[in-house]
Amino acid sequence: SVPKNYQHILALAFAVKEINENPNILSNISLGFRILNSYYTARMTYKATLSLLSTEHRFVPNFKCDKQNNLIALIGGCISEISANVAIVSATHKTPQ
Repeated sequence: SVPKNYQHILALAFAVKEINENPNILSNISLGFRILNSYYTARMTYKATLSLLSTEHRFVPNFKCDKQNNLIALIGGCISEISANVAIVSATHKTPQ
């Protein structure tokens, strides 16, 4: 049996691939994703969320000087507590969840 979290990851990867390969959906735009593990703890959730919102390998709030990937949204975890922790950090950066 495949763990439920892995099924969710596969579904996301499949959906992004299908959208990117269909020229009638979001033409000239490519979607991507980055999956980080929260280990079901608030501390790791905050750390993972901040890593998406600041410079790679350094937590500098509201500052990003490395790769210019356009983060447009975050998807919280499957557990409401994890999603709430992601929402706290993403709201301060005005990033939708």
